[in-house]
Amino acid sequence: MPPQKDKDKNKMPTTIYKAFQSDVLNQEDSRRSLWAVASLEEPDREGDVILAAGWELENYRKNPVILFAHKYDQPPVARALEVGVSQKGLRFRAQFPSRKEYPFADTIYQLYRGGYLRSFSVGFIPKLWEDRKPASGDGQGGRLFRRHELVEISVVPIPTHPKALAEAQKKGLLGREEVRVLEDLASVSAEAEAGREALVRLELLLKGAQDLQAQATLSQEEVVTLVERAMKESL
Repeated sequence: MPPQKDKDKNKMPTTIYKAFQSDVLNQEDSRRSLWAVASLEEPDREGDVILAAGWELENYRKNPVILFAHKYDQPPVARALEVGVSQKGLRFRAQFPSRKEYPFADTIYQLYRGGYLRSFSVGFIPKLWEDRKPASGDGQGGRLFRRHELVEISVVPIPTHPKALAEAQKKGLLGREEVRVLEDLASVSAEAEAGREALVRLELLLKGAQDLQAQATLSQEEVVTLVERAMKESL
């Protein structure tokens, strides 16, 4: 299928969320900042690839806040001092407030600083994409996103391994209540992330099927059958 873009100028394209693990680089304790990668130019678990050169950052740089688990109704936990594109993907430098300014944000900072958390997630609006064929014949196709606007970056409470939070508590970085809250949020965040990805893929599939119908490649009945099958597979 050739590259597609949103053709309805009166409708905002769906915001897509993708989570990635990242090594924390070049920590600056004096500024409470660290470098990390927000997205990588490689297939994710859905088979999707986000081209690094396709990032549009102008609007994000006007208000470069970093949220906690995509929660728009809560204060940001950090801000992006710098954000840019490398050959591998989208990189940013996050600066966290002090414990006096925002205790919860300081807890998140300490967990990233200690290596107990490593995941970040991007929310973006797709503007140009196409189907991506499996590269190795393993059946994992997906979408190739060629142009996309960054909406936000979030820290996400997904530990690097199941015992990470317990280890952080043992070393005195977290209290018992903080561990309980983060474990609950990690569970909810993972379920919400999976649900969002399933809905987004259904919407993209429906749009692609409608385009094929418009080109007389599929009948209306075939479109309905295709979407119903995809919905069953997503549940």
